[in-house]
Amino acid sequence: MREPALALSALEESQSAPCAVFDGDAIFVAFADNSAGWTDISAVRVQPDGEILDASPLQVSVSPNSQYEPAIASAGIDDLAVWSSDGAQDSKDIYGAVLDGKGAVVASEPTAICTAAGDQTKPAVCSDGTSYLVAWQYTDLHDIYGLRITPQGEFLDQEACLGFTIADEEQARPRVAFDGARFLVSWEDSRDKADDPLGTVKIYGAWAQPDGVFYRDFLISGLEGNVADAWASANACGDTLVLYSGWTALDDFKANRIFGSFQ
Repeated sequence: MREPALALSALEESQSAPCAVFDGDAIFVAFADNSAGWTDISAVRVQPDGEILDASPLQVSVSPNSQYEPAIASAGIDDLAVWSSDGAQDSKDIYGAVLDGKGAVVASEPTAICTAAGDQTKPAVCSDGTSYLVAWQYTDLHDIYGLRITPQGEFLDQEACLGFTIADEEQARPRVAFDGARFLVSWEDSRDKADDPLGTVKIYGAWAQPDGVFYRDFLISGLEGNVADAWASANACGDTLVLYSGWTALDDFKANRIFGSFQ
């Protein structure tokens, strides 16, 4: 018989946008938490057997500015949570916090990962076991950028950020995976929109080495019609599977289907 669902948070106001990572000891679940009247980032730790370790959610980031879209990754002995936050002049910025094995935030203040002019949203993060790669959507320029961070919260890149793609039209919703040797950053891409009467959205990606060297972006999916919701997952054999949903012809109508592409 299926076990009843675990109530990870029973606060009065709404919680949303959960994400999770296993750090070798427990599953760390982060989420957007509206219990203070604005949206903060909170978390709970769950044992593999279902035991919830925290009676009350842990406070990852508390700010009068609303915070959204958390993502989390683990390097083993520590975790990095990242999110998009309301910033100055009605813009959105990317922040992060390193957490120890007990869920405590290591630094007294969140790390400002990118506070450039304009909106930075939809952060994604992955670890190679030593450091982290954070990617996000630079909404004003419609491109994908990223940055490498150590478990101590230090930036590894001399430049302000890595530009994974600077193409025409819109690039959005990045995902990051690590295959044991390199990172794969994938995203939704509308660069071929002007040449396609259907306005097709495709999936593109770029490989990045742990040392920060990254390669020219490439096409992952060129299905006819729009594709979306890309998600990348790597295994110990060095393969990365990129999953996405897309429209495809089925008899006399079109239906949304799940597709995958090994990289």
